[in-house]
Amino acid sequence: MKPLKITILLTLLPTILWAAAPERKDIRSGNKAYKNGSYSEAEINYRRAQDKAPQSLNAKYNLGNSLLMQLDPKSLQSEEGKQQMEQIRKLYEPMTEQGTTATDRANAEYNLGNTFLSEQSWDKAIEHYKKALRQNPDDREAKENLVFAQAMRQNPQQQQQQNQQDQNEQNKQDNQQNQNQDQDNQDKKDDKKDNRQQNQDQQNQDKNKDQQQQQEPKISKEDAQRMMDAIEQKEKDTQEKVKLEKAKQAKQRSSDKNW
Repeated sequence: MKPLKITILLTLLPTILWAAAPERKDIRSGNKAYKNGSYSEAEINYRRAQDKAPQSLNAKYNLGNSLLMQLDPKSLQSEEGKQQMEQIRKLYEPMTEQGTTATDRANAEYNLGNTFLSEQSWDKAIEHYKKALRQNPDDREAKENLVFAQAMRQNPQQQQQQNQQDQNEQNKQDNQQNQNQDQDNQDKKDDKKDNRQQNQDQQNQDKNKDQQQQQEPKISKEDAQRMMDAIEQKEKDTQEKVKLEKAKQAKQRSSDKNW
């Protein structure tokens, strides 16, 4: 399906109307968010603009675009999803009838066709693509989607193949997300394991350090002083012995002298 067409019709309004358009700032902000892919932010701005100007075609139309971009295709099977899609169509419809230019009306018809295309309502999609081309015969994307819808309506087998292709693509995306999740979980497990190992190593180091500290003999200040005193006394005793020995040798040499 081709991308939606967003309108920025405020830039085409006569200058005299700008002062009387209180919603223009919100629509501009919404358009900026929409182009950046921030569809929920765009929705907020478009709703704010619609509150200020309930009849604004631009606010309604672009709000429909932002809602459609946020709609999960899987939800179309539910009643809630169908109601959301119907709400989006109602936002497009005023532009198809009251749009100021043929291009505006064509874009609204084109987007309506896309809503039916997403539901595989081929006949209604074809109807709106044809209306879009009546307003704008040069709309290449409307022509391509019209041909696609016609082919799917005429060939049920091709439709089945398209459904299978879409399902395969969805399964591929789901599998990729699951693989990414599994990898994230494994990385988290590895990180926890590494952290546990690091903590265990740190605990072992702390334990060994404590054991070493416990095994090292501790000497008190008094014991150290006594050891120093003993060493000094031993040195003094050694010096006294040396002096006595020298005196003895000197005396011996004197007594041995031949007068």
